[in-house]
Amino acid sequence: MVAFGMGVDSMAMLVELSRRYRAGVKACRPDAILFADVGKSEKPATDRYWEVAQAFLRGVGFPEFQVVRYQPVHVKYDNLYDNCIINKTLPSLAFGYKKCSLKFKVQPQNKWTKSWPPARRIWGVGDTVIKAIGYDAGPKDMRRCKILDDKEYHYWYPLRELGWERARCLAEIRKEGLPGWTGEDYSEWVETGGVPVKSACYYCPSMKPHEVVRLCEAHPELGEKIVRMEDNARENNTTIEGLWRRATKARPGSMATFIRQNSLLTGDGST
Repeated sequence: MVAFGMGVDSMAMLVELSRRYRAGVKACRPDAILFADVGKSEKPATDRYWEVAQAFLRGVGFPEFQVVRYQPVHVKYDNLYDNCIINKTLPSLAFGYKKCSLKFKVQPQNKWTKSWPPARRIWGVGDTVIKAIGYDAGPKDMRRCKILDDKEYHYWYPLRELGWERARCLAEIRKEGLPGWTGEDYSEWVETGGVPVKSACYYCPSMKPHEVVRLCEAHPELGEKIVRMEDNARENNTTIEGLWRRATKARPGSMATFIRQNSLLTGDGST
């Protein structure tokens, strides 16, 4: 099975698996491809790429991706944004952790797999599910810990085996001639030679200042939601400044402060 984030790396991984499959390596056809929907928090550019990805999978004879979501039990939210608003907090990455990915991406995938008949059969005979993950071979992704195998999963990193860094991943996707985004800031949609944008929530603490500027220009309503999230959590932020955690020479620690300082929005409370 494939963990599909609909970003550059995971799309490049599917491109390479499809090439091997079409070359006769039948084992490279995934039995399932899972996409974890974090609840209307993906960038609009990622949402637009949704059908491109599905059409590509259909065209190469792969199964379409299966959407999985966090299912609440005793709480009033079913997505990360509402979780932060209700609890007056920020995504865990702002505090140096990655619990939001575990809760809203990894756990829903694992929960779905537990009821998936092929997985249940393979576990029943003491074997493991092979889960392909799209970490590339670039310096940033190589710093990501390799997830250790367990009794249920063997984790496979095809891009690392290939030695593909992000630039190579982009080049290989473009070779497929798919619709997608292009330009230095991936702001232009083209019908051939396009790529997906980096998959992340529109309020992700890993966003760069220029990405926040672009987001507010194209989707001011999402910039306003960033401001609301930070303002709502400010009384509990005793150890960090905001989504960016700490200030640097290039920006403040608060994304909302950056938005206000640069007059990226208009309206009450945003300029």
